[in-house]
Parts: sequence; C-alpha cells; structure tokens
Amino acid sequence: MRLLVNCSNIRGGGASQVALATFQHLRKYAGNTYCIFLSPDFKGYIDPASFPGNFTFHFLPKHIGVPANFLKIRNMLSLLEKNFNPDCSFTLFGPSYWTPVSPHLMGYAIPHYVYPESPFFKTLSWKETVNLKVKRFLQRYFLRKNAQFYVAETEDVRKRLSVFLGVPVERIFMVTAALHPVYSDMTIQRKDLVLQPRTAGEVRMISISGLGAHKNLLIIKRVIPLLREKYNINPRFILTVPDSIYQENFPTPDEHIINVGPVSIESCPSLYEQSDFVFLPSMLECFSALYLEGMFLGKPILTSDLSFAHAICMDAALYFDPLDPEDIAKKIHTMVTDEKARNRIIEAGFRHIHDFPTSEERTSQYMSIIRQIVSD
Repeated sequence: MRLLVNCSNIRGGGASQVALATFQHLRKYAGNTYCIFLSPDFKGYIDPASFPGNFTFHFLPKHIGVPANFLKIRNMLSLLEKNFNPDCSFTLFGPSYWTPVSPHLMGYAIPHYVYPESPFFKTLSWKETVNLKVKRFLQRYFLRKNAQFYVAETEDVRKRLSVFLGVPVERIFMVTAALHPVYSDMTIQRKDLVLQPRTAGEVRMISISGLGAHKNLLIIKRVIPLLREKYNINPRFILTVPDSIYQENFPTPDEHIINVGPVSIESCPSLYEQSDFVFLPSMLECFSALYLEGMFLGKPILTSDLSFAHAICMDAALYFDPLDPEDIAKKIHTMVTDEKARNRIIEAGFRHIHDFPTSEERTSQYMSIIRQIVSD
C-alpha cells in the first residue's frame, strides 16, 4: 500500500508528538511505502536519513493554514500527491485545507465546535464570539470538503462530530489517544528537569499546557489566595508556558507559581515526579494526554466537571466547577486532606489506564481503518 501522511498543518504541541510517535511505529509496516508531508515546525525534530527507504519526507516551506500561503502550499501538496499516487491519504488532525484525489481519512481534535454547551463561550467578548463563529463556519466547510472519512478520539466526540458535520456516524471512526512511549518504555532516554526545592508544606500541582483561553489557567490567580488564607495550604502551580506569554499574563511575580517554559516530552516524566497532583481546569478538550499521564504515574487528577473530562477519567478524578475559584480551592483542599479520596482516585486511574491503547496500538488501529478504506 502507498500511504500519504499529511502533517502540513500541524503547529507543534501534542499533535506533533502524536505524529512523531506514529512515524516511528509505521516502520513496523515495512511492506508499505510512505510519503509524509511536514509543516516547518518539524524541522530539527526528525531526521529523514534515520528512516528506511520506503519513507519519503517533504518539509513544507510555510504553514498551509495561513491565508497568504494557502494557494501556494495547496498546489504544492497536489503536485506531490500526483507524483506519489497514494492508495489513501491520512491527515492526522484536520482541517487540512487541501483535498487529496485519493480517499482521505482525517483526524479531528477541535473541541470548540462539538461542545457548544461549554462555559468557555460565556467568557468571550462580543468580538471574540463573532470571530469564533466565522472560524467555525470556515473550518466546518473545509472539514466537510477535504475528507470522506474521519477519526475522533472518544465516542462522545465521534457522535457530536457526526451532528456538527452532518455526515453519517459510520464514516467517523474512533481511535482513542494513547500514552506517549516515553512514560512506559524505559529504553527511551529521559531528561531530568530539576525544580527549585520545596518550601515547608508545599503542595505542587502540574499543568503541562499552553495558555489558550479555553485552558482557563489564569483562574489560579484567584485560587492561590483562597488556598492560602481560607485553607492554610501552601500551593505551587507548575506551568510550561513560553516566558514572554507568561510575563504578559502574570506580570506580578508570584512565589506560588513556577513557570519552566515549554519542555520536551523527554522532560515531562521528571516534572510529574516532582509534583503531587495533575491540575487541568480546561473548559474545552477533545482529549488531554495529561489525564493518561496522571493515571499512569499515580498522580491524582483535579479537573473540570464537564462531559469531556468524565468521558475520559470517569471515577479517576476529582471534579470542580472551572469558573468557580471557591469550588476549585475546596476540591484541592479535599485532595490534600483526604487520603482515602486520593487513594481511590489513584487506584481508579491504574485500572482505567489499561482501557487505552499504547502508542503502537493506536498506530495499528489507524492502519486497520486505512486498510478498510482502501479495500472498500
């Protein structure tokens, strides 16, 4: 089989980690030939020479999602596809802003369009609401136009995506997210990132995340005083935000926050080891790897009382109202002081982590879907 893997629209973050892991696992399917399109963000993160001869990589000069680049990159992709002549094309995360001639499977991971009931939308200004509606209209158009088949990360998103796009649910497959191999494969070289020493009675909560508005991390400004004054807790929130963005949003120094900046996936295990809880106050997610990482490493999870979180964590988390600092502080206090509650959540996490595939199994599921599309 000749498979085109399109990552020309990926801009770093978790999506790039999924892509890099998938490329490595595709080596197992040596009978296939692969043509891989990469956005500029992959430069320096992948060495094409380290892959066997059935892999060809094309680094695109610009991001296709930028309007000024759209036509040029789209024409470039079409020419590359014509020369490769694939049996199927697979865009890991859409929209691709480009329609292949070959049958096209597209991953979906945009929560904004399938969770309209999220409290996130109540926080937007009139201008932000209008901009999001325009973006929603355009991306829905491209999602419908660019592909015939889709893959979602949870059954909940699969059903919601069918309604959003107006396509039969049978054309949408489900492959859940997976734990990155760096956590379970001891042969992968990890990097130690040592945090400053703890202060007396310090409780550390880690959020490996960007600072997008829907991530809701600015809420910690209002949670910290409550934890200190009402519950006598000495909190320390661990963030991984670019320094310039952190300074813009947290202009006043706060000893209760450690911002280590963006970190490589190889450094994440050491950060978890130095933390007590996983903290995710997000108002929108299709899936978050933080949940799986917390479960696997035995770190209790504190997260938003919303359907996307329940769909993944079930009883392996303690839930709070993401817009209520009082409720967040109360639930953190419960986690700190109630050992039985902590242990129940940890034990539930150890049970549930086995419900999710390994990274290699996820790639196997992708390939099974692709073979089905090609055979049909």
